[in-house]
Amino acid sequence: MTSQDPLLQELQYITQEQPDSALAQRFAPILCFDRAEPFFPLAVGYTVFRTASKSPSSKFMIDPHDGIAIEYAIWWDWDIQHLYELEHTWVYLDADEQLIKVEASAHGSLLPMTKEDGSLPLEDGRITIYSESGKHGFAPERYWLISRAEHTNLSCGENAGNGGIHTTNPFGAAAFGNPTDDEHQLANRYMQQRAFTPTYDFSHWFDLQTVPFVTWAQLAEWIPRRIIWWRSELQQIFKDNRKT
Repeated sequence: MTSQDPLLQELQYITQEQPDSALAQRFAPILCFDRAEPFFPLAVGYTVFRTASKSPSSKFMIDPHDGIAIEYAIWWDWDIQHLYELEHTWVYLDADEQLIKVEASAHGSLLPMTKEDGSLPLEDGRITIYSESGKHGFAPERYWLISRAEHTNLSCGENAGNGGIHTTNPFGAAAFGNPTDDEHQLANRYMQQRAFTPTYDFSHWFDLQTVPFVTWAQLAEWIPRRIIWWRSELQQIFKDNRKT
């Protein structure tokens, strides 16, 4: 990446206080990453639910019952297999804003973030969940991810980059123009250069409170422009590399 990242600077600039921003930031999870993880979140788009309704950023219905549900749409530029990554966590509070439930996404599914003993995944009072090496699907405990090690190792190794530019999720080809074969190949090359062997040592703790917090509407407006920017950036990266 070049030293200047104007779109990320823009997202940092538009971070501002909204009616529910303090509530959303207060309950934002801590994510535990593999020590060898190459990609980390850049931003969060939040939505607060006080009545049951369709998630604006995923395929799921969210029902806070008589309390509050907070949706965190977490943006990465990269999964180890494709350009652009959006994963979710949902935090449920009762009428007194006490934490009662946590859910999160993994490979297109919504899963309860409940530990084997039935407790919530908390460390020092903060929600703390594990992010799959390279792929970023969530789990409440490390052993969930170790059970997928064979598949994860392939994704992070010989299959790194095989998805090119992601075109099948909500921000697919129609949102920003169909990528060319060359653009897919450049994205593939970028990820292949970052292939790694997972350690399953999830000692890199990442606090979501440290990245820009914006409403989902603001993040949704930014994402297509971010993808277009990366398509241009990849051309420049590999053009510069060919000159050296």
